[in-house]
Amino acid sequence: MADRGHLLNLLTADEAARELRCSTATLARLRKAGRLGFVMHGGRPHYTPALLTEYLEASTCHATAPASIKPADTGWPNGLTRRSGASVTTTPPVSRSDGAALARATFRPQRQRSPN
Repeated sequence: MADRGHLLNLLTADEAARELRCSTATLARLRKAGRLGFVMHGGRPHYTPALLTEYLEASTCHATAPASIKPADTGWPNGLTRRSGASVTTTPPVSRSDGAALARATFRPQRQRSPN
């Protein structure tokens, strides 16, 4: 027979939230975002101590990331890269007079609207 000792340690949402010292709403957000594993039992999500430990280990922040895990090209410890927006060198430089004209147009006082 399979070892089912871990099933005896199923925690309800209230118990898991108490263990993590957060609200049940935060627990539900973490679960829905896929950041916290859960077990469906009786139509409701339950949590094991191992799942809570796994979440805490995955969300632990370190003061400084070791250089060995820090990619040289992005500087991000998790290796994420920028996916959208203009890259740093694609925007042409603006002359001083064009910049001043843009600033005047941007920060010009708005006209008063008639109270109709």
